[in-house]
Amino acid sequence: NVAEAQRLISVAALTVGNVQSKPDPTSPKDTVIASDPPADTPVAPGQTVNLTVSSGPPAPVPPVPEGKPFEKVIIVPGAAGKPHDVRVTLVDTVGGVPSEQPPLVDGKKQGGEKVPVRGTFFGPAYLRVIVDGIEVQKIDLP
Repeated sequence: NVAEAQRLISVAALTVGNVQSKPDPTSPKDTVIASDPPADTPVAPGQTVNLTVSSGPPAPVPPVPEGKPFEKVIIVPGAAGKPHDVRVTLVDTVGGVPSEQPPLVDGKKQGGEKVPVRGTFFGPAYLRVIVDGIEVQKIDLP
């Protein structure tokens, strides 16, 4: 272990230099995994020996959640043929935090027009439908 390595370096009339740690999947925490100069290299009294010590296995990478595709058709409210500013956004909750995504629809649409909306969500989610600056509908997914 690192404490024993430092003791042995001092007993050998050498100087302990930098001690850095790095993850190592095969070595327990605080185990010396490398030295500079390397082990079994001739050294002069007082020479500095740098150590690399295991911080243990690297943290596991959490799995990437699998997205769920969706497809909805939104009918623009209002009188047929009258233009409206329509914006549809996805609000997706991942890790308990809701996040509004960039618009899936953003532009002029006619009242009564059927607008297809497609995308992918990862957690509890809903679509926000905003017409002329007013939220008129919330559609839970899936």
